Amino acid sequence: MFSVFTSHFAMIFHHYDFRYPLPPLSLRAKWNMNKISADTPHSLVVEHKSLKLKGPVQMPLRNHTVDRNSARSTHFTELESMWTLPLIHESSHICDVTTSLDASGEADLIHFAGVNSVCLYTMKSGSRDVTWIDLYDLFPTSRHRYQPSIRVASLGSTLPSCLLMHEQVANILLLIDSESGNVSRIEMGGLLDSVADVFTRKNWRTKKPSYRMCADLQHEPQPLVTLYEIGSNFMTAVNVLEGTCLEIHLPVDVIHVRMPSPAHWLVEDKNNRFYMVEQQGSRYSIQEVESSAMTSPVVGVSSVPLHKSVIQAVTGESIQSPNRLLVSTCNYADVALGFPELSEVDIYSSPREAENHKDLPSNGPYVVLVPNTAQIVRSLPGHVPPKLLSQDGAMHEKSVSGYLEITDLVRQKLRYLKVPGTGPSPYSMWNTSATGPMISRLSNDGIVSVDSRGRVQIWETSQALLDSSLQGWTKLIGRDDQDLQITYERDGVKECDAPKHGKVDPTGSPHVGGNTWAGGSGGRDTAGLGGVGGPYRLDGGHDVHQVSQQVKDQVPEHIRQAAREMGEKAFRERLKQIQMSEFDAEIYHSFYSQVKRHIQSMRVVLDSLQAKGKERQWLKNQTHGDLDDGRIIEGLTGEKTIYRRRGEKEPEPGSPQQKPKRLRLLVDVSGSMYRFNGHDYRLQREMEAVCMVLEAFLGYEEKLKFDVYGHSGEGFSIKLTSAEEPPKNNKQRLQVLQTMHAHSQFCLSGDFTLRATRHAIEEISKEEADEHFVIVLSDANLDRYGISPSSFAEALSSKENVNAYAIFIGSLGDQADRLVKQLPSGHSFACLDTAKLPHILQQIFTSTFLK
Repeated sequence: MFSVFTSHFAMIFHHYDFRYPLPPLSLRAKWNMNKISADTPHSLVVEHKSLKLKGPVQMPLRNHTVDRNSARSTHFTELESMWTLPLIHESSHICDVTTSLDASGEADLIHFAGVNSVCLYTMKSGSRDVTWIDLYDLFPTSRHRYQPSIRVASLGSTLPSCLLMHEQVANILLLIDSESGNVSRIEMGGLLDSVADVFTRKNWRTKKPSYRMCADLQHEPQPLVTLYEIGSNFMTAVNVLEGTCLEIHLPVDVIHVRMPSPAHWLVEDKNNRFYMVEQQGSRYSIQEVESSAMTSPVVGVSSVPLHKSVIQAVTGESIQSPNRLLVSTCNYADVALGFPELSEVDIYSSPREAENHKDLPSNGPYVVLVPNTAQIVRSLPGHVPPKLLSQDGAMHEKSVSGYLEITDLVRQKLRYLKVPGTGPSPYSMWNTSATGPMISRLSNDGIVSVDSRGRVQIWETSQALLDSSLQGWTKLIGRDDQDLQITYERDGVKECDAPKHGKVDPTGSPHVGGNTWAGGSGGRDTAGLGGVGGPYRLDGGHDVHQVSQQVKDQVPEHIRQAAREMGEKAFRERLKQIQMSEFDAEIYHSFYSQVKRHIQSMRVVLDSLQAKGKERQWLKNQTHGDLDDGRIIEGLTGEKTIYRRRGEKEPEPGSPQQKPKRLRLLVDVSGSMYRFNGHDYRLQREMEAVCMVLEAFLGYEEKLKFDVYGHSGEGFSIKLTSAEEPPKNNKQRLQVLQTMHAHSQFCLSGDFTLRATRHAIEEISKEEADEHFVIVLSDANLDRYGISPSSFAEALSSKENVNAYAIFIGSLGDQADRLVKQLPSGHSFACLDTAKLPHILQQIFTSTFLK
């Protein structure tokens, strides 16, 4: 048993956040539902039809692993993680995003729609693996000047892997199973299909998207979507689960449709007048919404009511009433009391300034309503900062793709988060750059955002979610200026019995403490993470509960020895498997694909290497030494620089190397690399970095002689590759990566970073080379073992003729940043993204040449 106590944090470290008071909500309008006119029938004509599926067509599924980065490695922010999707072409871009729960109900499936060409990307919220389907063959080709406009909607928890894709130019509706790759076209047999057929028979001319899909109810148990054409007098409600659709004929021309419930449609016409369509059994009726004040266009509506505490905070009274959270173009937020069931509705609004809503998009995935937390999240364009930020001096930043505007009704706050990005694609000609990133809501009330270039971010905006994440973050990382106490209530270390692998739980459930299950955390005797007395590490993919080093030090010596022998046996067996197994192309490709683009960048750096070694030769124009016979005349005229002498001379820029440069890459294979890999993928990133070095350096033996050694709590000079015989093929390179992983899993705890650095520098300094380099890869977890920055700096500079550098590829909290600041300038780097490694190596090589 153990308990964790943390101090209360009054402040969260927001690096993206700007906060302002929200204009108070007040009663701004009253809606009354009335009959349109004496001549307009109250009841509507509705045609019931069955859906027909054309297909399915089996489309190939392709897989890719993204480089997912934690945004909380060094500080805590609302931004949780980020990655970039592998777009099919340079001209491709993302146009929509939606989410759904997977079949287990424990993780979200995130679906991204792309165009040019049309494709669908799907991945789980906590995964690095993305599956994508190329749908190019299902849409007309570009020679017809056809520019598809795509929207997607999920089908709830009943069909978690399926979703609807609506093409808004040709009005094509597809049913796609992202898990199997089956794609079917839905035919409704109504007016919308007829219009689409006529359109497809014509020459494909440039045509603006005129069809829309309202998917306000996509996350309901019975998801219902409504299709309509702008300016038409009918709409079609589609229920895929039941295989039916309703074609509803209206007495008005439709511009926008919103669905507050499965039995209500809020319809807006071209004159900005609203109408309520209601289903009562088999009867459908329409009423005009008469407002006491001018009503702005509604761009979003919640499908569930707000909690009564929110209503009380808004109105100041305890009211039991139907209600909905609305989003309109002219207000930050609208709360409709009595809507949609009652005939009289009170509208409470928080108004925007008149010029503060000009750039707000009125269509598309740019608004998310979170009624559980009473929040509205809007995506705003990044080319112009929101007015409130501009008043505070904020300027346009090229690195910002947009802003998230968070309206919090409970706390009466308005917040803006800067969304990092790469800017709009130069090829996205029909994707307006005046809009911000696309957004969608996750099942835990988090937000996923994606810009047109495929840059994805996961955000947490609700205070409850942030408080929970901050508590977990501080337990794992802590900070210098805050108190963190972990108290273990143990009956001494006599609880440790004998090391064993432990039982395997077929359910994969997390286990904390105890000595029964393999892959648990904070326990004893079994293989797991964070405990004591176990034979080796085993990551079960769950949160880790870490015991202190003091508790580990109290383990009896005979148990330590038994655990060590069992760990060594498992390590030897793992090495045999590595040596005996045939080369697995798929495993190696998972590493190679992450660094393929960066290998060429590294080779460009190697091509630019120049000679640095000094040569002994005659130095002319000296003031002392041997008389230079060629300058006797100058001596008679009084010139003093008429001597020459032997000395070392710097090579001319661009001169070829006479000897290869010497490099030792010293990688961290300690237990902390495996232990915290689930936190920030540090071991995965280090293996990718080594893969990149092994691939890029191949063929440059005459310019660069290198080897790779490891260091851990078990040794300071663990040979992974030889300078004389570097890995020549993929199998040998894979064996190096697998050995790194296995050693990190089975090695003893401890740290030999200082000794390993000194030993590597001492060894290669004895070799003849044009230049000497030692590059230490570390996870910055030095303070746990009492290693000070000053002692590490002393080790790096122990030999004048060796250029030693440290690259920190993992960090708990701000460990890496603090070390970089305290180590010699230019000799330490924080690299939490493998893509930055070629640039760091280029900086290392060029800095020595400029000395």
